[in-house]
Amino acid sequence: MYLSPYALNWLAGKMAAEAITISAHTAAPGNDGTAAELSSAGGRNYARKAVAANRWTAAGATSDNDNVETVFTPNATSAGDVVTHLGYWLGANFFGWVQLAAPVTLVRGEPFRIASGTMDFTFELAK
Repeated sequence: MYLSPYALNWLAGKMAAEAITISAHTAAPGNDGTAAELSSAGGRNYARKAVAANRWTAAGATSDNDNVETVFTPNATSAGDVVTHLGYWLGANFFGWVQLAAPVTLVRGEPFRIASGTMDFTFELAK
């Protein structure tokens, strides 16, 4: 199926109008987003983080998290986890993931920050 640049831009705009939740993973999240997600069990303070709809922007066929920083703060129990991937969710629906450029080891009391403008997704046709 061919999608015109208009359709791709429309999709990016629709995504930018949604509150998207970010998950953190120690390996690829898999097709349903549940593989290797950090745990909240055993006293860990991990939870997925929401990025409000008004914090995403769309330009061309790309949406990104302008004007927002997403922060995961590890406690003593979650320190040492190595984050390699981030997952994207709309409510309970998983729609994709990205591999970090470099793994990040969580350190107790030091927040894992995802800087403004660094999370983005581009709409393109599957090949």
